[in-house]
Amino acid sequence: MPSMSTSIVLNPELVKDTSPRTYVIFGSPRGGTSMVAGICRIMGLNIGEDLPANCEDPDFNLEILHRQQVETSGHLPDALAKRKQQVETSVHLWNAIAERNQKLATWGWKYPRASHYLPDLISGLRNPHFVCIFRDMVSIAKRPIHGKERNSEGALKMAHQLVSNNIKLITDSKVPTLVLSYEHALMNRKEFCQDIAGFLGSEDSEALVAAENYIEPSGGYQGVPEPVARL
Repeated sequence: MPSMSTSIVLNPELVKDTSPRTYVIFGSPRGGTSMVAGICRIMGLNIGEDLPANCEDPDFNLEILHRQQVETSGHLPDALAKRKQQVETSVHLWNAIAERNQKLATWGWKYPRASHYLPDLISGLRNPHFVCIFRDMVSIAKRPIHGKERNSEGALKMAHQLVSNNIKLITDSKVPTLVLSYEHALMNRKEFCQDIAGFLGSEDSEALVAAENYIEPSGGYQGVPEPVARL
């Protein structure tokens, strides 16, 4: 694996560029995960089909799964409805992983809050590799989530908790992890994309150029890019 100039790699001795591999991209909502997912897709990582603009596979999106489950829970008591939701979510995620494993050798998904469920799923992932991006907490706290504004104190506490959860996950899991910085992406596009390419095992120069051009300093969703290479 080449040296990294804008990122950190945890457990580098475990990084592999041969199949099978499963990549999970996470961080904080509005913290750069969609940008990283788009770059990975450009470089050939299969992160799902018919994706929305934020590059999130609905099969791994808790908000979507929970919304669907609420519609089918009827008038169950709150405690029972919550337990039913937990069981159904776990079953759905495990089934989604099994289905992808059967179809694909190397694949992945993006979900900012994946630290909520990854500890329970990691044993089912083939050769898991994590990609975690961090962003300045003030920037995260100032961005509305799902169109909802939050008070500053609550927003900062939530941002801090997400960062803490992610650090605990990537240090406890002992799997290869690429740790990225959103700010470095804006300052050093080429090096940032080279680090991701090195972690994925991609050597396609055309994909690297396309990935650099995909980074948009103004932020916001850039849409789902077309793959340029294959892993």
